[in-house]
Amino acid sequence: SDQFLEAFPSTNLQLEITYIKAESHNQLDELELASAAFSRLVSTTPADHPQRSEWILRAANTWNSAGKAEKTIAMLAGNPSIFTKANPTAESLLLIGQAYRSLSKFEEAVKALEGSLESARNWDRRPEILLTLGLALKDSKQTQEALSSLQALIKDHPISGFSQQARYQLASIFRDQRRFDESIALYDQILQSSDSQELLTY
Repeated sequence: SDQFLEAFPSTNLQLEITYIKAESHNQLDELELASAAFSRLVSTTPADHPQRSEWILRAANTWNSAGKAEKTIAMLAGNPSIFTKANPTAESLLLIGQAYRSLSKFEEAVKALEGSLESARNWDRRPEILLTLGLALKDSKQTQEALSSLQALIKDHPISGFSQQARYQLASIFRDQRRFDESIALYDQILQSSDSQELLTY
């Protein structure tokens, strides 16, 4: 509670308590309360605090989950200098790309996702970035680039769950291009896979 926070004058301790409060609301799926707590945390954390970048990412994840795409973009785009390691940079740009895509701002989404991919050379979420980039390119009518991104995902990460989604998207593109033999072959691969039900929830 706020009274509990006031009982501890230490700034660092107050920040830790606020973070725990925000995460508790997050775990309970109370996204509005979690967003409010993260807003307070980010606004009061000193620029040189060692956990500032982590907390900003957690805040952005919460805002994104709560459907606050514009706030997600504003937070992450406004703090690029805090991300010095590859993974936080990649995650930040991935979230920005996802948020722009949800706003149907596809060119901005592509730019952010390309930056995320560049920063994620050895990151285990690289397949997710390739898929999201492929979808954004498809949305922006850059069909050949979309094909390249989706095919790279399947080639480089064949056993990733995101590869099934890539096959589905490729099949859809081939169908629209009237490349029916290639489209049918991919649909058959999907139907024969035990992971085909995952396509319904993406």
